Amino acid sequence: MAFPQPAATLATAAAGACLAASLAVSLTAPPALAAGKADPPSPGAPGAGDPIFPELGNGGYDVRHYTLDFDYQEDTRQVDARTTIEARATQALSRFDLDFVGPTLYGVSVNGSPARVERVREELVITPSKPIRKGKRFTVVVDYSADPRMELPDRPGSIGGAKDGWFAYDDGFIFGLQPHHAHTAFPSNDIPSDKADFTYRVTVPDNLYGAANGVFKRRTSAAGRTTYTYVTKSPMSTQVAQVAVGDYTQLTGTGPHGLPLRHVVPRDRVADVRPQLDRTAEHIRFLEKRVGRYPFANYGLLAGKTSLGYSLENQTMTTIAVNTLSRPADSLMVHELTHQWFGDSVAPADWTHLWLSEGHATWYADLWDEAHGDDLEATMRSRYEASDDRRAKVGPPAKPTTPQNLFGDQRYGGAALVLYALRQAVGDAAFQRIERTWVARHRDSSVTTRQFVDLVADLSGNPAVDVPGKPRLDRFLTDMLYSAKIPPMPGHPDWKSLPPK
Repeated sequence: MAFPQPAATLATAAAGACLAASLAVSLTAPPALAAGKADPPSPGAPGAGDPIFPELGNGGYDVRHYTLDFDYQEDTRQVDARTTIEARATQALSRFDLDFVGPTLYGVSVNGSPARVERVREELVITPSKPIRKGKRFTVVVDYSADPRMELPDRPGSIGGAKDGWFAYDDGFIFGLQPHHAHTAFPSNDIPSDKADFTYRVTVPDNLYGAANGVFKRRTSAAGRTTYTYVTKSPMSTQVAQVAVGDYTQLTGTGPHGLPLRHVVPRDRVADVRPQLDRTAEHIRFLEKRVGRYPFANYGLLAGKTSLGYSLENQTMTTIAVNTLSRPADSLMVHELTHQWFGDSVAPADWTHLWLSEGHATWYADLWDEAHGDDLEATMRSRYEASDDRRAKVGPPAKPTTPQNLFGDQRYGGAALVLYALRQAVGDAAFQRIERTWVARHRDSSVTTRQFVDLVADLSGNPAVDVPGKPRLDRFLTDMLYSAKIPPMPGHPDWKSLPPK
């Protein structure tokens, strides 16, 4: 795929340049405003108001579809790219923002006409040639290129030591986009609540393999290059998108009720990882017994060549380093698989609700470990004893205080302890009913902690009103999630949380 060279007036965005002063690029004259008096066009908000990453996301539109074209050049290790965004305006727009940082920008068009664009910190501020009326669908095309080896300056909230979303190696790259790295890879509305459908077209030399999450659609070859096309069958948040290029091969299989399994593995490591990958169907059966049917059209793992410093629940294709998968990794695999229900299908509305994702993933990995010999009660008691100290240092489970502690243990073990307390309070049957209803009711959507608390109160038969002789479960659960000190543990009055150190 060939894209235009940068215009003479467009400075190349070297690593981190767009994090400094604003870079203004005028590609066309500004439009004249021509909307009706009743609904004059105005700029879309430059952020979605996320309490942890306030500049992430944008207002004024809803993304419906991303088409991501990536063309990997083996000789230069560069990626020529085009992102096509189909969106609907939720207000009359004079201009709007996309989240985007790092790669070199070539040009932007809206509905086929060149648009004026300005780079401001981690934003593309786009002014179309004509205002966009409320309710209208519009298409944005952004041409750019990237070097997967680039490094941006430290960005608050990075996990696993990642500064951006590209992990490069000698023959390609993979993505690691959580929590706020998707817009280092492609322009987007980079918030978990704005789910959209995705189409990927990954073009590589014939000797390499282009992978992406979703369902494989087709493979076409010409002039020594091959394009692999994938589509998602369910809407997806930007942070769980995945593209991988390298000397990979594909392993296929069948899971429960005929579920297609597709693993992407380095060609020279198949024998190392196959024993662990062959356990995937057992992991799926374990979770389906507890939370209901797997929510997507297929599943598999990407055995990443490089160590990310973490694993990632990319929708339908979990990413775990190949060295990790070359030895027993059941608990980790179950943790990431759980995210397909909690975090991917049912996504957090903003990053303060991360506990709903990581807490559930930790909880079901704990249950797997219990089923294979671990002492669950001892694990939970240890977490309970440390709880007040952890709350004092990094906040309660549902209230991360900074990007730096977003992925702290309170969102994992601390949140799993909340789920244990809930099961203690309502009993196993009611707990399973809550869990199954939660993922079924909110499939393919984004959710808040308040919705979970309300569902618990409703399904447990413990209403969110004061009833004589019956404690308010919603109040107990809210205290477990938000209080500076953890409440007493149901069924374990002898458990004590130690004072903060």
